[in-house]
Amino acid sequence: MEIVGDSIKIPAFEIELKLSKRAEEKLAKNKESIIVLATIFGEPKSDPNKEGPITLSYSKIELTNKRKVIFNKIKILKSTYNALKNKVLWITVEVSSVRKSIKENFLDTDFLEEDLDKVISKNFVLNGKLIGE
Repeated sequence: MEIVGDSIKIPAFEIELKLSKRAEEKLAKNKESIIVLATIFGEPKSDPNKEGPITLSYSKIELTNKRKVIFNKIKILKSTYNALKNKVLWITVEVSSVRKSIKENFLDTDFLEEDLDKVISKNFVLNGKLIGE
């Protein structure tokens, strides 16, 4: 991780989506796009008012035709990082349809939940299909 001013920049990581043919067809037919949301968590030092991990940052990227996203602009505040109990960061990555023309998400995709150190500088593939497919 790199310190940039009052923030810590998270090293880049890549997520690739592999969707079923039917999911791709529905996205194209309805002119829908995909949202890929990455959330970074950490455990705060002991605080009676806070229980469990806290959200440090989240980054949302919309994909129209591409199925690969590189998260390379995620930062967390240095002061928040320094207030963590063990300096271990976790990440979750979730995927959904944007809901422009269809009000409900219609994608059923893999969910990534992992120690951030295992994700950075790597390429992860998340598979997806239509809900009920």
